[in-house]
Amino acid sequence: MTVSRQTLRVPHLGGTTVGFRSSGSVLDPAKPTLVLVIPFTTTVDYYAPEFENSALTSKLNLIAIEPLGHGATRTDSETFTYWDSALVNVQLLEVLGVDRVIAGGTSQGGWIAVQMALLAPQKVQGLVLIGTSMDSESPQSRELGCWDGPAATSGFVKLGADMTTPQHDFEPGQGYYDFLVEIGYGKDLGASLRSFWEETIKTTYRGEEGKRRICMAAINLASRDGLYARLPYVKCPVVWLHGTSDVVFSLANAQEGIKHFVNSPEARLVPFDKGVHFLSFTHPKEVHENILEFTARWSRQGRLGFFPEVPVAPTHPRIPRISTITTSLFACMMKTYAVNNTPSLTHNTANVVASPSPSNPEGHAHKRRRVALACGTCRSRKSRCDGARPKCSLCRELGQECVYQQVGSSPNLTVGKEYVAQLEHRIEQIEEFIRPLREGRAEITPVKSFPLPEENDLYRHHTSTAAGDPSSITGNFSSHQGSHNTNEIGEADTSEDSIDGMAAISFQYEQDAGFFGPSSNIAFMRHISKAISQATYRNPSLLSVPSNDNKHGNEMTNASQPHAHTERIRNKQNPREVNIYALPSEEQSWDLIEQYFSKTGQLLPFIHEQSVRETYFQMKRNDSTKVRRTWLGLLNIIFAIALSLCTDSDMPAQQRIDESDVFYQRANALCDRESRRNASLEMVQYLLVLGQYLQGTQKSVQAWTTHGLAITAAFQLGIHSPEANKAFPALECEIRKRTWFGCVLLDRTLSMTFGRPCIIPQSYIRLELPSVEMQVLGRTPQPETCTHRDGCFFTAAIQLYVVMYNIIDTCYDQNLGLSTSETSYDIVSKVLEGDRQLDEWRHGLVPSLGLHVLQKPLTTRDMDLMKVDSVIFQRFNIVLSLRFHNLRILLHRKFLEKFLDMGGMAGSEAKVPQQVGVNSVHNCVESAIVIISTVHTVATTTGWHRGVLGAWNYSLYYTFNAGLVIFGALLVSSRESPKNPALWEPVERSRPYLDLAVDALRRLDSGNHVIERCVEYLSQIALALAALDSNPTSGNSIPITTLTSNNTSAYPDTIVPSSSHMVPFNTSHHHQQFSLSQSPVSVDLGEFMIDSDFDFLGKVFFDLSHSSNSNNNINNINGSDSRASAVNQPSGLYRG
Repeated sequence: MTVSRQTLRVPHLGGTTVGFRSSGSVLDPAKPTLVLVIPFTTTVDYYAPEFENSALTSKLNLIAIEPLGHGATRTDSETFTYWDSALVNVQLLEVLGVDRVIAGGTSQGGWIAVQMALLAPQKVQGLVLIGTSMDSESPQSRELGCWDGPAATSGFVKLGADMTTPQHDFEPGQGYYDFLVEIGYGKDLGASLRSFWEETIKTTYRGEEGKRRICMAAINLASRDGLYARLPYVKCPVVWLHGTSDVVFSLANAQEGIKHFVNSPEARLVPFDKGVHFLSFTHPKEVHENILEFTARWSRQGRLGFFPEVPVAPTHPRIPRISTITTSLFACMMKTYAVNNTPSLTHNTANVVASPSPSNPEGHAHKRRRVALACGTCRSRKSRCDGARPKCSLCRELGQECVYQQVGSSPNLTVGKEYVAQLEHRIEQIEEFIRPLREGRAEITPVKSFPLPEENDLYRHHTSTAAGDPSSITGNFSSHQGSHNTNEIGEADTSEDSIDGMAAISFQYEQDAGFFGPSSNIAFMRHISKAISQATYRNPSLLSVPSNDNKHGNEMTNASQPHAHTERIRNKQNPREVNIYALPSEEQSWDLIEQYFSKTGQLLPFIHEQSVRETYFQMKRNDSTKVRRTWLGLLNIIFAIALSLCTDSDMPAQQRIDESDVFYQRANALCDRESRRNASLEMVQYLLVLGQYLQGTQKSVQAWTTHGLAITAAFQLGIHSPEANKAFPALECEIRKRTWFGCVLLDRTLSMTFGRPCIIPQSYIRLELPSVEMQVLGRTPQPETCTHRDGCFFTAAIQLYVVMYNIIDTCYDQNLGLSTSETSYDIVSKVLEGDRQLDEWRHGLVPSLGLHVLQKPLTTRDMDLMKVDSVIFQRFNIVLSLRFHNLRILLHRKFLEKFLDMGGMAGSEAKVPQQVGVNSVHNCVESAIVIISTVHTVATTTGWHRGVLGAWNYSLYYTFNAGLVIFGALLVSSRESPKNPALWEPVERSRPYLDLAVDALRRLDSGNHVIERCVEYLSQIALALAALDSNPTSGNSIPITTLTSNNTSAYPDTIVPSSSHMVPFNTSHHHQQFSLSQSPVSVDLGEFMIDSDFDFLGKVFFDLSHSSNSNNNINNINGSDSRASAVNQPSGLYRG
C-alpha cells in the first residue's frame, strides 16, 4: 500500500512541517530505504512512477521528501538554504526511526542528498544522483554547457526583494509553467502531464505566502555554494545517472563533478543517450534498473544495514537516535513540538496494521526480533542491544567500543535463520574473492602494507596478495590499508595478442602500414635511395624496392616486424605486473623531481613546480593516504622521463631505461583508462609529459595517439579559449595557457617528424603568449616581479613553431600526401618566404628576449667560456639553435630532394633557380654542420657542461637528420661538382662531419639501443660513399671521392677531431647485435626511420659492399692502395 503525502513536525528553524510520501505504512526492516528529494518547484508527485513501480517497492522502502519552499513543507523562518533542507530531511528520518538510508534526488534533489551525506555520514550509506550538479552556478559550469541559473531565476529573485505590496493573487504564470516542464521533460511532453504540473505549481505557490516560498527557493538555486571542496568528505558509494540531452546540467559538467568523489568506494557516472533533465521520464526502465543494481550490490557488501521495524509516522514525539545532530538539543526540542497533522497510522506496534510485503505476506504485525547475542557494553548498562555488527546502534552513538563475547553456552540461545543465511552469504563472498588469489598467485610475495610503499630497488616486479580493478580506485588509499592490507596491481603495458576479444577468431599475423609524409626522415630516405639507384647502374631492380614495390603507395610504409611480434606474444604470455601504488624512497623522489624541473620542465614549462612539491609533501605527511589518481600518474610519468633522460649519471643506459619503464607502467595503469573517460588539466599535462617520454622509448609511435588524446581533452576543457580562461585566477589561467601551448608545440613536432598533418590549425591559436613575469618554476615564490627566462624561452619556441607550421603548410602541403607538380620557381618563392620568417625570428624576437642562436659550429673554446651558474641559460640557447637549424634544413631540403630525384634541374629551367637551388643545398649543409658540431662538442665534454644539451632523443633526431642531409648533398655533389667544382666546394668540405655525426651519437648515451641503431646506419652511409667510389660506373656518372681523401685542413681541430679522438667502432660486436636482412632489434623509430627502410638500406649496402669486396680483392692482388682494403674490411657486416 502506497501512502499519500503526509507531514511531520521537526524542530529545525524554530519548527518545520515536512511534507513527504512513503511506499508503505510500515517500513520493512528486511529492505533498504531509498530517500528521494524532489527537483525544483515540484512535489512528491514527481516520484509517482517510482512509487507505482512494483519492482522498486518490492525491494526498497521509498520515501520522497519535499525540501523547504516546496510542496507541503512549511517553516516559520522567512529565509532558509539548501543546508537547512538537508538538516530537516535528516531530522525527519530520525523521527521516523530510520537508521541508515540511501539518499538520492533529481536536479536540486541530488544536491541536497549529498548535503545529507555530509551532515549525517553514518546515516546516509549511499548516493543516487540523477541529472544534478555539484558545482555552484559558476562561469566554469556554463563553459561546460550548463544553463545560466542566475539569469533563469532572476525574475523570482528580484520579485522576492519587493516586500512593499503583498500579492495575494500571485501565481507563477503560464510562462514559468511552460519553462519548467520543457527544460525538465523536454518539449515532447503530453498535454495531460503538462496540465497536471501547471495546476500543481499554481496551487502550491498561490498568493503572497506562495510567492515568498518560490522566491526563496529560486534564491537557494541561484546562489548555492559549490560542493567540490566538500566532496572528498563523502565516503559512501555514489552512482550518478545523467542524460546526454540534459539542457540544465551538461554531461561534461557531470563528468567533472564525479571526479571529486575521491574517497568514495565507488563513484560511477552512467550516461544515457538522449536522456533529458528529468531522466526517469525518458529512461524510466534504465534508471530503475540502475537503482536496484546499486542498492542490491552495496546491500550485499554490508554498506546498507537493516532498519528496526517502525511505523511511518508516530502520533506522539519520541527521542530519536541522532549521530550528527546534538542529541540533547534535539530531544529537548522534540518535547516541545507535537506532530502537526495526526496521520491515520498508529505508533503502538501492538495495534499497527501492517501491509503485506515479501517478508510478511499475510500482513500480520511484526514482533520484535530477538537478539541472539548482546554486546558487552549493552549488557553492562542493561540496555536493549539491537545486535548490529560491527557496532550496535547504542555503542555507535556513545562512541563506545562494541565487543560481542560468547560467555558460555545456553540451551535457550537461538539464532535466526536469516542471520545464519547472512553469514553463509558472506563466507561465499570471501571464498569467491580469494579464489583467484589462491589459484593464480600462490607464489606472490606480500608487499608493504601501507598504500604507497617506498622501494629501495626501483626496478623490481612488484606483487601483492590481491589484485584490484584500477578503475575502481579513486584516490583514498586508506581503505586499502584498513581492509585488505594490499596494494593494487597493474599489468605491464604489452601489445595485443593474436586472439580476438571474444576468443572466437585467431587472427594470423597481419602487416601494419603507417603514413609518413613528405617532411619525415622516411620520405627523405626515399629520395636518397632513388639517388643511389641513379648513381649505380649494376642492379637497378634491387635498388628500387621502396619506390616500385610498395603496395601501400609511396607515402605508406610497412611498419610490421614479425620478430617483434613474436617477442610481444612471448611477453604477453608472461606479463610483468607492476604495483601502481609503490613509490621510490623520499630521497630518490625529491631527486627525480629536481631532475625533471631543472631539465625537461625548463624546456616545456607548463607544470607549476611549487604545486607539485607541495602536493608530494602533503602526501607524505598524510602517510600517503589521500592523493588524486591522476596526480599520482603525473608524478610517476615525471619520474619516468626524468630518469630516462638523465644521461649524466653513472647508471648504465639500459638499466636506466628499464627502471624508467617501471614508472611508465605505473603511470599507464593509473591513468590509461581515466584518460579515455575524464578530462582535467592534470590529465592533459600527464598526456603531454607521456608523449614526451614515449618519443624517447621503443614505444615512440604511440606518441601520436597519446597526443591526440591530449588535444581532445584540452578542447573539452576549453584551455584554448581566451574567454574560458578569464574565469580563473591569474596563476591558473597562466598554467592553462601554457598547457595549451604545450599541446601546440608537441603537435608541430610530431607533424614534422612523422610527416602527418597538424591536428591544431594555426587559426585555432588565439591565446596571448605566456607571461615572462609569471613564476611557474622554482621551489619557492619570488617576492619581486622579474623576467623569468623559462617564459622567454617558451615564447621564442612558440614563435619558432609558428614558422614551422607555415613551412609545413606551404612547402610540404601540410603533409597531406597530395601529388603536386610544382616547378622550381614555385619552390623558390616558398623557400624565400620561409627564409624571411626565419630571419625575422632570429634577428628580431630572439635578441629581444635575451637569447641568441648559434651561427657557426660550437667549439671546445666556446664551452670553456661558459659558467656553471649559466647552465640553464646556455641550454636555452643551444636547444633553440638546434631547433632553428633543423627547421632551416627542413625548409631548404626541398631543393636537395629536387636534385636527388631529377639528377639536377631540367634543361628548360632558367639558371637562376639552378643557382638558388645550389644555395639551398649549401644552407642545408651549413645548418647540418652546426648541429653536428654542437652535439659532438657537448657530448665530448664531461661534468656540468653536458647539461647544456637538451633531451638525448631530440639531439639524436637532429644529428641523425643532419647526417642524412650531408650524405644526400654529397651524392648530388659527386654528380654535379665536375661541371662546376667551385660551386660545390662547400658541400665537399662537409665530408668529415658525417663521421663526426657518428662519433657524436656514440658519445651521446652509451649503451642506448635506439642510438646504437642509428649509429649503425650512419656508419653504413659513410661506408656506402666509399663503396660507391669502388664501383666506378659508365656513362657520365662520376666516381665519389672517399671520406679520407678530402683535405680537412679547412676545419679547425676543435671542430673536426682527428680519427684518434674518435670513439672506435667495433664492427664485430655490432654485427652480432644488428642484422640488416632480419632487423632483429624491435625498435619503433617513427621519427627517424622504421625497420622496412633500414632493411632496404641493408640490401643496398650489402650489394655495394659485396661488389666492393670483389673489386678490392682484385685491387689488393694488383698491389692497389690500402684505402680500398680498409673499405673492404667491414664488408662482412652486411652479409646475410
